[in-house]
Amino acid sequence: MGDDVSVEDADTPFVISVVGPDRIGIAKDISKIISDFRMNINDSRATRLAGDFAMICTAGFCPQKINDKVHDDAVEALSEKLAQKLGQDFNIVIRSNLDPIPNAANSLWLLHSVGIDSPGILDIITSMLERYNVSAVDINAGTGPAPLSGELYFEFDATVEVSEDSVEDIHDALRALDHEYALETTFVPKPC
Repeated sequence: MGDDVSVEDADTPFVISVVGPDRIGIAKDISKIISDFRMNINDSRATRLAGDFAMICTAGFCPQKINDKVHDDAVEALSEKLAQKLGQDFNIVIRSNLDPIPNAANSLWLLHSVGIDSPGILDIITSMLERYNVSAVDINAGTGPAPLSGELYFEFDATVEVSEDSVEDIHDALRALDHEYALETTFVPKPC
């Protein structure tokens, strides 16, 4: 992309996800390629699970604004360059960020739950959240050996967007889950 890019649309947001076999330098390779396309990574998350690397990020074109044709060509070229550098074992998806702007009437809450692991517990918790129209902003869940017993325990941490008029119902539902599945859960407003 040259310096004579035409002006149309500022910092068009994209969601870029990359998943494949882990190796040293993947994050550097991805960020370098995105930077070479004069795009800026605005937010990113990466992790390694079972030997695979997974990254999701939002990125947008830097200050020089672009028209739709240059935009589409750049996205296609970026996808091809990432595939070429990372190899055929990687799944690469780039899409325009079409997510709605968060509802200003909703607030962010922190949810933490821990207990002995039960089959389907993640589905049970996330189904309850869906029932109350809770939108997950960030979720981390995992299992590991409990410190004293060695039993497999489950831990769930999330930042969620909640309508103020459903907070008490969510508290009640979480208390019921705590009782039924022997969980310890905290649900508190996220500090500003």
